Amino acid sequence: MNNDPSVNNHIRGTHIGGNYTGGDCTTNHYHQSPAPEPRGFIVTHTSDIKPTSHFMGRESELAHLRTNVEAGRKSILVSGMGGIGKTHICRQLFKEYHERHLRKESLPFQHIGYIQYDGNMDSSLISCLIYPKPTDQAAQVEAAWRELALLADKGLLLFVDNVSNSIGDDPSLLKLCTLPSPVILTSRLKYFDSQNAFELYAIDSLPLEECRKLYLKITGDTPDHQQALDEILDIRAARHTLTVELLAHTAASNEWGIPTLLDKLKSNGFRITYEDGDQTVALMDAYEKLFILSALNDAEINILEAFSLFPYLPLHKDTCIAWLLPDAGEKADELIFRKLYRKGWLQHEEKAGYMMHPILSQFIRERQKPSWPIHSAVVSAVWQAITIPDNGRLAGCRPFLPFAESLIAQLSKIPQQTNADLLNDLGYTLDQIGAYAQALPLYKQALRICEAALGDNHPSTATSYNNLAGLYKRQGDYERALPLYEKALRIREAALGDNHPSTARIYNNLASLYDSQGDYERALPLYEKALRIHEAALGENHPTTAASYNNLARLYRSQSDYTRALSLYAKALRICEIALGENHPDTATSYNNLAFLYDSQGDHDQAFPLFQKALNICRDMLGEQHPTTRTILENANYCMYRQSGAACSFEEWLEQQAPTTEE
Repeated sequence: MNNDPSVNNHIRGTHIGGNYTGGDCTTNHYHQSPAPEPRGFIVTHTSDIKPTSHFMGRESELAHLRTNVEAGRKSILVSGMGGIGKTHICRQLFKEYHERHLRKESLPFQHIGYIQYDGNMDSSLISCLIYPKPTDQAAQVEAAWRELALLADKGLLLFVDNVSNSIGDDPSLLKLCTLPSPVILTSRLKYFDSQNAFELYAIDSLPLEECRKLYLKITGDTPDHQQALDEILDIRAARHTLTVELLAHTAASNEWGIPTLLDKLKSNGFRITYEDGDQTVALMDAYEKLFILSALNDAEINILEAFSLFPYLPLHKDTCIAWLLPDAGEKADELIFRKLYRKGWLQHEEKAGYMMHPILSQFIRERQKPSWPIHSAVVSAVWQAITIPDNGRLAGCRPFLPFAESLIAQLSKIPQQTNADLLNDLGYTLDQIGAYAQALPLYKQALRICEAALGDNHPSTATSYNNLAGLYKRQGDYERALPLYEKALRIREAALGDNHPSTARIYNNLASLYDSQGDYERALPLYEKALRIHEAALGENHPTTAASYNNLARLYRSQSDYTRALSLYAKALRICEIALGENHPDTATSYNNLAFLYDSQGDHDQAFPLFQKALNICRDMLGEQHPTTRTILENANYCMYRQSGAACSFEEWLEQQAPTTEE
C-alpha cells in the first residue's frame, strides 16, 4: 500500500538558466492494490492520430490491412521507403476505427492504440501506453507488457509507427508476436525480420493515375498537358508520394502551370533516382535543388528550421504563433504558416495544427544545421511550456514534453551550462509525471556536463546530484541515492552554509530517504533541522515550510504519535489552502495525509471525504495515470478494505455517495 505521497520538497525550478532544485516525493510501500481495469477505447497517450488531408490513392492497401487484421492475422510489417505513405495508411485505418467507435458501431476490437517507436520497444511502450506505472524502472517494463497482454486478450489493434531498428537490433520487438491480437508496424527497413515473425506487406510507389489525381487536387489544374505532367510525376518525382505533394504545392504557390514547372525542374536538374537498383531514394540531393526552387525568405527558413527540430506531431496554430514567430522576428500572424502549408513544407489539420513530415525535417536539418544562437527564443518558449506552473497542473505540460525532448536532441551548439539546465528541467517535469525511465538518462547527462564543465563542487552539480538521488529514491534504489544526497549536501553546506533554505532542502530529502528505510533516528533530527531553517528563512506560512510539517508529521504517525502528527498535518493543510489554494496538488497531498491519519485512528467518516477531495484534485490537475493520483486511490482503497473487508472499492463508495436524480 502506498502511504503518504508527501511532496517533501515540491520546489519548481525556473526554466532556462534557473538554479534548479528538484522535488522529492515520498511513498512507503505496504500493500499493492490490483491494477485498475483498462479504460477507454484508445489505450495510448497518442490518441489524436490523423492522416494527411490529401490522403488518397491507397484504398487497396487500406482494404488489404483492414481485411487482414479483422481476419485475425497477427503481426504485419508495412514496409517501404520514407515519404511513400506507410504512416498515413495506418493513420487512416486508426481514424476509421475511432470514428466507428464514436458512432457506436460494432467493431472487431475493444481497444486500439498507436505507439510512436523511439528506438526501443520497451521504452516506447512505457512512454505511450496508458497503464498504472510502478516506481521501479524494471517493474515498469514488466507491468507495461502485462497490461498490453491483458488488453490483447480482450481484443486490441495496436499500431507501432516508424520502427527504425530490426529485431536483431531490438529484440524487444519480438514480444509483439506473442500477443494474441493484431499488431501493425511501419518501417523503412527492407530486411527487418530474419525470423519471419512478421508478415511483410511492402508498399510501393503511388500508381501514376493516383499521382495525377493527387497533383491536380492540390494545384486545382485541369488535366491538360498530360505528357508533361507524367514526366514530372513518373520520371522527375519517381511517383514518390511526398515529393508529388511538395511539387504540387510549389507549383500552386508560384502559380506555375505544368509546362512551366517541368521547365524549372529540368533547368535545375531535379530528379529523384534509384541507386544500384535498391529502393533507397536519393531524396536529399534532389530536395537540395527543390529547396532553392522554392525561393523561401529568411523568416520562412527560420520557421522550417524550428519545425525540423520537433517530432512528427501537430502543433496548434496558437502555439506556433507564440513559439515560432518571435524566434523568426515576425508579427503575430498565422499567415506565414499557411503560406508554408500551401508551398508544401508543412502539413495542416484544421483543429490539430501544423507539423512537418520526417523526411522534410531530416532534409532541413542536414541542409540548415539549426543551432542554439539562431533558435534560443524558441527554446525558451518550449521550456516555459514544460515548466510546471504555480497551480501544479501537470496535465498542461504533458503535450509539450515530446517537443522538448526532440528539441534538446536535435539542436546543436547549446552552451554547456544552459544544456545542463535544460536537461535538468526536462528531467524534472518527466520525473514529476512519473516518466522515470525517460527522466533518468536526462539527469545523468546533466550531471556529466556539470561535473566536466563546472567541477564536482559547484552548486549546479549539487542540483544534479540531488535530482538523480531523488529519482533513484522514488525507484526504491536507496543504495544509489544515499551517496548522491550526501555529495549534494556537502556542496550546499560549503557554498551556502548550513542555515540556507537550499541546504535545508537537501536535509529534508536525506531525511526522507532515511524515513523510507525506517531509520527514524537519523531522519528525525534532519527533518527538525530543515523545519527550523524553513521557519526562520521563509516563515511559518510558506508552502515549503508546510512540506516540512507534512514530513515530520508522517514520521510521528509512523511511530503512532498521532497527537503530534495531527497537529502538524492540520497546520500544513491550513498553509496549503491559504498559500496555494484548495485545488493545488500539494493541498491534495495534505488532504490525503490527514485522511490516512484519521483512518489509522479508525475515524473513517472523516477520512473518506478527505480522500475524495484529494483524488478529485489530482485527477484534474495531474491526470488519472499520475503516480500521486494512483497512490491516493490505493490509499483510499486500502482504508476501505480495512473498514469493510473488501465489501466495496473506494470508487464504488464514491458512486454510492453521488446524489440520485428522481424521475
